[in-house]
Amino acid sequence: HRDLHSFPTRRSSDLSALARNPRHVSGWIQLGVAAESLGQYERALDAYRRAAEVGGATSELWTRQAAATARMGRWHDTIHSAKAALETKPNSGLAWLFLGQALMNLGEDDQALDALRRAAEYLEPCTELFLLQAFAFQRLGMWKEGLASAESALTLDAEHPLALHFVGFAAANLGQTDRACTALRKSVEVGGPNADTLLLLAKCLHQNGRLKDALSAIDESLALKSDSAEAWLTRGWVLGEERRFDEALVCAERARQNDATDRDYYHAMGDLNLLGGAFTDALRQLESGLKSQPDDWDLQADHTIASGCLGWHGPLMEALPPNLNRVNIPPQSTSAVCEFMFKIAANCLRRSEIETARGLLNANLEMNSWHASDWYPKLLGGFLRHVIDISPSVFPAFVDLVSHKTLTEDTRSILDPFVKAKELLETRDLTILERLFPEVRELVLDVVRRVEPAFYESLKRFA
Repeated sequence: HRDLHSFPTRRSSDLSALARNPRHVSGWIQLGVAAESLGQYERALDAYRRAAEVGGATSELWTRQAAATARMGRWHDTIHSAKAALETKPNSGLAWLFLGQALMNLGEDDQALDALRRAAEYLEPCTELFLLQAFAFQRLGMWKEGLASAESALTLDAEHPLALHFVGFAAANLGQTDRACTALRKSVEVGGPNADTLLLLAKCLHQNGRLKDALSAIDESLALKSDSAEAWLTRGWVLGEERRFDEALVCAERARQNDATDRDYYHAMGDLNLLGGAFTDALRQLESGLKSQPDDWDLQADHTIASGCLGWHGPLMEALPPNLNRVNIPPQSTSAVCEFMFKIAANCLRRSEIETARGLLNANLEMNSWHASDWYPKLLGGFLRHVIDISPSVFPAFVDLVSHKTLTEDTRSILDPFVKAKELLETRDLTILERLFPEVRELVLDVVRRVEPAFYESLKRFA
């Protein structure tokens, strides 16, 4: 493919001609090309301007100036040169490309995409064009389009580290974390360790529940860039998931030492203390965060949850759902809030704080607007499986609480094995098993095995 900054070269004899005749246009152009190859972009720019003075400004010379100024990050100058080139040659793909690159670096992503689309009309497919498009799409939150552009780049260069990074970034934002992890790992393999890529990989691994792998990736990232506040915060979140709360809080402090914002620091401290059961500390930290960002929905939601954990919303947190509904939680983030509440509840069970866990479950069940979402049954079922593993003695009471709520048919179908297992454990009525389809019976027996192994032994004939 053609390099972003490549042009037809001149013969070396042109430089000799320039030495004999300072008005030799080709000589000035060749001098500019030579200077660019040595990284002397200011000198190259001066040579192209001298060529224009001698032979007149042409689209090619303006485009060469756009290239040189782009190399120096002088984006306003790049725009000026690229537009001048397009005045005389509107079909100059390279001029459109440099214009798009400059606009993007000035934050004008919509205009940049327009210019890059024009560049694609006149240029042969090239990796750099696809990468610029991918970057602009992703900055605009257009993840599907960004993913498509990055994948187009990979069709031309299957081992391009930046293209692989962009595929990983877009896939992660589309919830395709397995795909993201694969692309990001390959980016590191072919391009060498990169702090930003490793950080993104750690976040994806964390989201996939692969905590040890996530810690390994984040430690590699920090080894390359130890002053990254975001990396320290990410390490803290992963350690919090592993319930290593003292270490996690230390990471949050390290992030603060490396200029984490007040909002991010207090959010991390508050949420880590929520997960660790230090609800008073959590409330205090979240209040401090809200002083710096009073309209932050995430801080507001977590502050409301912390208040509920401290008993401010009733014994079963009856007032937590209406208060949480007053927070303007983005629709795409409701599943994260739901999952966070279940994680706090699971940790409460580990500390034998049964009533707080029950209150969080009750509040979650009263968030009626969540029930129709496809993720809700999975998260609720996952929490009940945690109940079985952590505190099987409370399983019947928690299932009873769930069974008395108004839930969607999809949710009830997922919960049915739990409800039937609870009935079997309480009544010892074996006809319950006889009435079940084999697939459901198998799930019920698995629940019984985990809750009451001795009773399960007597039911093996049904297995």
